[in-house]
Amino acid sequence: MKRNLVLIVMLLAFAVVSSGCMAGPWTAREAVDDWAANTYADNTLLGTVVYVFVWPIGMWLGSIVDLIVLNNVAWWGADIWNGTGTTVDHKNAPNGRTNKEGNKLMEQPNW
Repeated sequence: MKRNLVLIVMLLAFAVVSSGCMAGPWTAREAVDDWAANTYADNTLLGTVVYVFVWPIGMWLGSIVDLIVLNNVAWWGADIWNGTGTTVDHKNAPNGRTNKEGNKLMEQPNW
């Protein structure tokens, strides 16, 4: 009986985690990406070191946290009830601490 209860709880947990929104908002992963971009904008040498050594690990860990926790909170807590998606707002991400022009991370090229 106890083994069946554990199995049922595990299956329910798997169903909840796997049915969350896989499209996003990927909050932790995007925070790592914004941080790395800001570091690169301030200091290209340090930013390159961050992108080569720190960024892949941070993106992997952020993706795991998002996949298991944050995407599910966004999906089950808001998206499914109001019918709209939740995305990451990059408007508050500066273009490096020393460049006060504003956000350049998500601008499209002017072709």
